Amino acid sequence: SVSRKGDWNIVIGHVPYLANGHKKDKHPVVRPILSDLISRMTPQLYICADEHNQQFIKDKTCIVVAGSGGTALDDIIVEPTLPGTMYQNSNFGFVVYNVKRDTLQVSFMSVKNEVLFSHVLRRLPRR
Repeated sequence: SVSRKGDWNIVIGHVPYLANGHKKDKHPVVRPILSDLISRMTPQLYICADEHNQQFIKDKTCIVVAGSGGTALDDIIVEPTLPGTMYQNSNFGFVVYNVKRDTLQVSFMSVKNEVLFSHVLRRLPRR
């Protein structure tokens, strides 16, 4: 469905179209298609996993890689880190989303319930 202007537009998938991990070349056909789809949909947030770690990357949309809960962790590729990378961590944890009318807070948490990184997105204004 298409959101109305001013609503939150969030896409949830499995494969990140950008990530700082060793699986970045795993889906060579899917990633460009997904990147094109995200470009056309212009969501404020794309939530995904596949990489077994935590990442927050600000690209044409904000990408949350939330794959650090269920299996062995994947290493983060540090050199070179993708432009727009605001957070990356290879620890077990989870992500909490606090969605309000005008703000959406993304908080990466440790298994001890500690906030490791938090970022607030602002809702796009109605036109």
